[in-house]
Amino acid sequence: MTSLFWKQGTVCPTVADQTEELAALGRRDRGEDGDWVSGAPGGGASVAIGHGERAEAERSAAIGQAQRKKAGRTPKGGGALREAVIGSKAARGGACCRHAGGMAAVTAAAAAAATSPRSWRRLFRWRALGARAPCGLPCSTRGLSGRSRLSFGPAGSGSRAGSRASCSDGHDVSARGRERGRAPEARAPCWRRSGRAGPAPLPLWWDLLGKRLSCTGRRAAPLPPGAAGAASASVYWALLVSCLHPPREPRRTLPPPASYIRAPSPRALRRRLLGVNEFDLLVIGGGSGGLACAKEAADLGKKVAVMDYVVPSPRGTSWGLGGTCVNVGCIPKKLMHHSANLGHTLRDAPAYGWQVAPSVPHNWHQMAQGIQNYVKSLNWGHRVQLQERKIKYFNIQGSFVNEHTVHGVDKSGKETKVTADHMVIATGGRPRYPDDVEGAKEYGISSDDLFWLKESPGKTLVVGASYVSLECAGFLTGFGLDTTVMVRSIPLRGFDQQMALLVTDHMESQGTKFLKHCTMKKLEKLQNNQLKVYWNNHEENKECLDVFDTVLWAVGRVPETRGLNLEKVGVKLHPDSRKILVNASDETSVSHIYAIGDITEGRPELTPTAIMAGKLLARRLFGRSSELMDYENVPTTVFTPLEYGCVGLSEEEAEKRHGKDGIEVYHAYYRPLEFTVPERDASQCYIKMVCLREREQRILGLHFIGPNAGEVIQGFALGVKCGATYSQMKKTLGIHPTSAEEVVKLWITKRSGLPATVTGC
Repeated sequence: MTSLFWKQGTVCPTVADQTEELAALGRRDRGEDGDWVSGAPGGGASVAIGHGERAEAERSAAIGQAQRKKAGRTPKGGGALREAVIGSKAARGGACCRHAGGMAAVTAAAAAAATSPRSWRRLFRWRALGARAPCGLPCSTRGLSGRSRLSFGPAGSGSRAGSRASCSDGHDVSARGRERGRAPEARAPCWRRSGRAGPAPLPLWWDLLGKRLSCTGRRAAPLPPGAAGAASASVYWALLVSCLHPPREPRRTLPPPASYIRAPSPRALRRRLLGVNEFDLLVIGGGSGGLACAKEAADLGKKVAVMDYVVPSPRGTSWGLGGTCVNVGCIPKKLMHHSANLGHTLRDAPAYGWQVAPSVPHNWHQMAQGIQNYVKSLNWGHRVQLQERKIKYFNIQGSFVNEHTVHGVDKSGKETKVTADHMVIATGGRPRYPDDVEGAKEYGISSDDLFWLKESPGKTLVVGASYVSLECAGFLTGFGLDTTVMVRSIPLRGFDQQMALLVTDHMESQGTKFLKHCTMKKLEKLQNNQLKVYWNNHEENKECLDVFDTVLWAVGRVPETRGLNLEKVGVKLHPDSRKILVNASDETSVSHIYAIGDITEGRPELTPTAIMAGKLLARRLFGRSSELMDYENVPTTVFTPLEYGCVGLSEEEAEKRHGKDGIEVYHAYYRPLEFTVPERDASQCYIKMVCLREREQRILGLHFIGPNAGEVIQGFALGVKCGATYSQMKKTLGIHPTSAEEVVKLWITKRSGLPATVTGC
């Protein structure tokens, strides 16, 4: 057992220089052995580095307290000396070079006391410093004997410290012996020795780059900028000792005594003492992209933290870790879409022989409870994955203090500051509320609220014609609710417009109402909690009104940059959208701050793209990769009652890039086999393939409306990504009977003018 005891102005003679104990110090520095730290009364500090014997640890602590009480003299004034005595017992085997290394460690550690008692205690509560290294002398293994007295004081005091120690072979391994040429030395300023001024020898030259202790004939390297005097020098050398990695020995583990606390890792100690940032990577935002980036970086061995906080919606809705997709987006949306499709299947069931009641009521509460429970399980799963990868999770809303520091306050008001070498902003977006509509925020809801409603929304007006709007309106109609969609201009902006009109036509045939070319004016709440809605019909040039139970806003999303204080650190935003401007490497205008996902300008607002961008960013930062995210030919699906899936360019975009005469469009209307027996309407089931007209007709885009469109497009997306051509598609055999086989059977072009209806099986 080795114990270090120190108190300001007292003598500490209880340090044993034994080879096995020094090896234990090295193992403990790598976290391979148990190390526990106990505070000592009276302003002192006691560090016990154990091999597993709790009784011996307690015995050493008692000896230390007795020594401090016996030699209790306190220096006066800031320039008074602080002394420590290194005493050694007869070693139980081990070369003197190892003991010299041990003495060097203790000497450098004792020098750290020149800063303050508090610094000393904090240092040794964190990590006891120990090492061993060859001294280069032909020593036997009979150990080190002798006694060394060191005196040192504040910077500029003009004194030196010296020591006398020898091994059983007579080699002088002290600082005085090195002056005589028996051992090399390294020098640093401001030590006390025999009252003489000038530079004094340090025990060894610390080779930081090699992560080991070695004797060399070179002088000490210059101190870090701003480090002056013995105090700074001592802490610097003592810190380097913690970088040592002795040879690996068998690991010993023992549960720590109840009166001890576990010391931080050497990495945390080095970061704090050198002023290095606490984390390698801080991800602000716990959505799909941010979590993917954090997990990938942790898998690459980096120290990572995630900062996430959900600002409640205007209606007070909030959720757990996972972001929009998990909580109020893709996952609950797809499950409700599936629930509505089951209602369509029940209506088809009698035609297939199932004796089902003509109308089956839908229980919103039961469905919502099941979906919300599943979402909560995903929240918990993300927390577990962060813990497994040792990723620190901060449930706080952060804002930048400077380029490397983020400040946050949790719900209880506790303030936290986090520093990191690299920052990734992945806060995503939130639903937009119109500012020019009276009562919009007070009485309306958004998709942030819809998926967490406990009861049915009833008669609903969905404002907007985005894919979020049409998806929500689709499954609400499927539940048997009276649903109306208000469209200002065109549906599904950014998608192929021929396909978008087919989607809305099918929704109208299923009972969804559309108010076209209309804009909202105001909302009023009635005494029965219903909402009176006023809007302008620009097509008929008149004002209209109606009463609804719920008004759902789906008029786009805004980036979640509020409160981040990006302007202070120089991160540039788009002047109109307020999204973050990034380059191809996802780097912002600040070199070490990055942004991914929906918060970035000009990128698709899709979960898979955010996930892939996050992973690739982590690999570029820490995995020596140079691969960039490719945003071309990204597949996606709109989960309306009749799903619409696509990959590549729309027909309008293809014409814009290559001209109308430069493209060839193959298309067909088809009828899914499942629709035949119940005689369901299939007039909107449609496929379109946009190809280059020249050479082998490379496929530019593929569009599919029909059942399970997402499953169909996912497979064909690989071919489009790999540059598949129309001739290759024609050579591909279809799986019969499926809707997907209609893609490889396309042969009618729009240019030909032939009917595009498929007949036969």
